Amino acid sequence: MKLALPLLALLLGAAPIPAAAGEAPGVRPLIANGLASAAWPEVGVLLTSSGTCTVTAIGCRAALTAAHCVCSASGSGAPCGTGESLVDPADAVVLLPQAGVLGVEAISISPGYEFGIAGDVAVLSLSRPLRGVRPRAINEALRPAVDTSATIVGYGATGEGTVDAGIKRTGAVTTASCSALGVPAASHVCWVFAAPLGPAGTDSNTCSGDSGGPLLADLGAGLTLVGVHSGGSLAGCDLLPTVGFDTDVFVERGWIRSVAGVDLDEQRCGDGPQAGDPEVTTLAFAGTAASQSFHDFTIPAGVKRLRVALNGELDPASDLDLYARLGARPTTSAFDCDSVFAGSFEYCEIADPAPGSGHVLVRRNGSTSAYQVTVTLLPEDPSPTALAPGGILVAAFRSFELVQVDPAGGQRAVVSSDLRGAGPALAGPEGVAPDVDGSVMVANAFERNLLRVDPATGARTLVSGCADAACSSTRGAGPAFLSPRFVARWPDGAWLVADRSDPGIYALVIVNPTTGDRGVLSGCVDAQCSAVIGSGPAIGRLFGLAVEPGGTVAVADGRAVYRIDLVSGDRTVLSGCADAACSSVVGGGPAFGEPVDLLAEPDGMLLVSYRGEGGPFGAIRRVDPATGDRTLLSGCEDAACTSARGAGPAFVDLFGLAREASGELLATDASLDAILRVDPETGDRTLVSGCADASCSAAAGGGPGLGEPVDLLVVPVPEPGAGSGAALGLLLAGAARRRTV
Repeated sequence: MKLALPLLALLLGAAPIPAAAGEAPGVRPLIANGLASAAWPEVGVLLTSSGTCTVTAIGCRAALTAAHCVCSASGSGAPCGTGESLVDPADAVVLLPQAGVLGVEAISISPGYEFGIAGDVAVLSLSRPLRGVRPRAINEALRPAVDTSATIVGYGATGEGTVDAGIKRTGAVTTASCSALGVPAASHVCWVFAAPLGPAGTDSNTCSGDSGGPLLADLGAGLTLVGVHSGGSLAGCDLLPTVGFDTDVFVERGWIRSVAGVDLDEQRCGDGPQAGDPEVTTLAFAGTAASQSFHDFTIPAGVKRLRVALNGELDPASDLDLYARLGARPTTSAFDCDSVFAGSFEYCEIADPAPGSGHVLVRRNGSTSAYQVTVTLLPEDPSPTALAPGGILVAAFRSFELVQVDPAGGQRAVVSSDLRGAGPALAGPEGVAPDVDGSVMVANAFERNLLRVDPATGARTLVSGCADAACSSTRGAGPAFLSPRFVARWPDGAWLVADRSDPGIYALVIVNPTTGDRGVLSGCVDAQCSAVIGSGPAIGRLFGLAVEPGGTVAVADGRAVYRIDLVSGDRTVLSGCADAACSSVVGGGPAFGEPVDLLAEPDGMLLVSYRGEGGPFGAIRRVDPATGDRTLLSGCEDAACTSARGAGPAFVDLFGLAREASGELLATDASLDAILRVDPETGDRTLVSGCADASCSAAAGGGPGLGEPVDLLVVPVPEPGAGSGAALGLLLAGAARRRTV
């Protein structure tokens, strides 16, 4: 949600999608005679820089809409035909009232797309996985026959020229021949909107803004998504008679699966109850906003997350704001969460609400507007089975979760998240490291803090840095964190943190585990880099850390592998580019790729992961710190990855490394959302958990998918205790002295 909200401010209140350029004669993109509804939690609204459509979650990371909803004359992506291009995924946001605001990572349209002819479907790859909302299965059984009873859902208008799109509505249709409209029956599902009409919700039709929404029917395999709303007669969606048509999902099922992969087979998103289950309470309110409207409700015991969504009519003159509060009615200055973007769509959440009363305020800033408020009360996710030593814990950067993985079967379960465990929020967890007491230290990039997580309960404790996103309070003295990325434990008990923000601001920070005090050991002393501690080449992008056998620290920075003297802060290039221009290279062997994570071996050698930003690439190399020489262990043999060492799934975006007791390596792939096991002798790669390839045509392990796994650890055998040590005190004292120089 955090990633999508700035964009939401730009897109809310966008106008309905206009007629598509180059459309088939006599038809255009268009629920008349429908009923407002808070059902169908998998159906949401798609907001882009060029308009508003409807969308359906068909997986935990995939949503389906119409191709014409993501094609625009002002688009900057791949051509869609007829002079249009794909909109930039960065300019698209999906709002599912019971799941939240999600960014769009990638957009794919059917290769056969031609509006009114065929292929008017698009798959949106979501930037983070859904949690608490069950996706809708697509129809892969058979084509719907004429006279099939079906349901349409959408956020569109109720008639021609109206400005009441933005309200979720549903209605019934009965499929009919497409001959009256002239669109090809081989690729479409049609219905007739004609007199005599029954009561609202019984005989309905799609209108402008409903495009991309679902046609739902039971063809023998349960209620599935059989069509995607495409268009209707030029005469108008509320004029009788007229014909509506959808793209037939069964016809496009092969292409949809080629893009969404096994995500289509997910029957739930997350470990806990899903919207619609008895354990989840959903409350729906509706009204027409005066200057202020209130809605009151009761919060029972056991609620872990309170989600509140507001959607209203897309009248350009309408602007609605949302405020929620526990125990008393909110005001515009007293609330527990708020959402005040321009337009008619708002969303906010409250963590761990106390039992009692809950209250929502809808404030109208513009013209009178009808609206819907959806309140969802989710319980805490169940506790997973405890991992034994040798189990895997992973930082899932995009899903804001700490996830455990069974190293044998790949089964996944969420250890800590906004739906499991109390304490400061996980937001962009990137680095993880075990402590001697069995807890896990997490470098929490977006919240600018270091957290301790109890894997048994999911509870999170602030160790150092900001208490929340607003940094309303902090723990520990010393320079503020920039954005903690990776973390490693110094043998004497201190924590070393790779801290950086783009562009070019970095620091190796030491943290006192008792007080949370921070000291810069090497690099920029503050966010402005007003001074630099230590001599030697500047580090470009600080990532992984490894404490070497001799007590020094090796780091990976995206350009080279460095050694940092913890007393002086001096930096020495061990292997890779000697400077930012890469005018010379230290060490022989393949140098392409960006070093990301590293492991120190008992013999002093280093194992380093290399990735390639913006392209499929991954290599694990053994680096000799004495000479800088690099030897390929597994992965790409050249910059273009035309060949690779080792059999098995190819790396796409290699990131974190860990070592199992057997000596085999584990690696995360942030693009595949996967963990791979690597044989250090042969380089062979075996899928442990997640997707086997970029399209996720096959996968290992069940449970919630990994949302961009970055760093990982193998659960060690607990040690008897941690030392506080004199060395820690000396390092912190030295860091403090250097900050005053």
